[in-house]
Amino acid sequence: MKIMDAKISDAKANPTLSADNFAIPQAMLASAAKPAAPDKTPFQWIIRRQFAGFYFDSDAMYTDDGDSLKLVDVGPNISQVRGGTHNTIFIATDKYLIAVESPNDDGQSVQSIDMAKKRYPGKRVRYLILTHHHVDHIGGMHAYAAEGAAIVVGKGNAEYFRKVLARPEKLNPDAPKKPFTAEVIEVDGKWSVNDGGREVDAYAIENPHAASFLFPFVPDAKLGVVTDCMFRALLCPPIRW
Repeated sequence: MKIMDAKISDAKANPTLSADNFAIPQAMLASAAKPAAPDKTPFQWIIRRQFAGFYFDSDAMYTDDGDSLKLVDVGPNISQVRGGTHNTIFIATDKYLIAVESPNDDGQSVQSIDMAKKRYPGKRVRYLILTHHHVDHIGGMHAYAAEGAAIVVGKGNAEYFRKVLARPEKLNPDAPKKPFTAEVIEVDGKWSVNDGGREVDAYAIENPHAASFLFPFVPDAKLGVVTDCMFRALLCPPIRW
């Protein structure tokens, strides 16, 4: 079946084109929708979509249209935010929560933190472990820092993260409303905490994806959080040993 025939009889490389060729008719301009107010336009989200390719053009922001983020138990007192392109893991200890990854932006982090608080009442997020510095894994870290969470990062990254967390977020519609001073913990080799008998570790590992990479592990659940070090997919599930 023939769709189209095209015959080119003349071609010129890089011709000079009149600006009139790109002029928008005044009638069309008059009837066009006006730009959204700057404080209603999610500039940060647009930038991050371009950078990482999520979540296309869904008005739901973090999920497919009509869907929503959900908190799913994946182990004993361990839950995972699902439904979007990138996930957060919450690990409950006796007195507090440890989060792994703060993907996309602060809007997703706020939703994730709210779900975790309902699932584990009375426990705040004490630590946020960031496996590596790529924007699709750290974009929502301000919300955790504002909750008082210490940010756990790989060796050599602490100064960078302190600078980023100290900068104003004037174009971020979901930026924390209250001021905060973030505590940043730099891991050289292994970081470990133990609360109420639950140990949570973060190991520095060599890998081809990113420098200063951390691998979080929960020994009693035999559960590790695998991100881009082993699979180059955007969905990063926990795995068991």
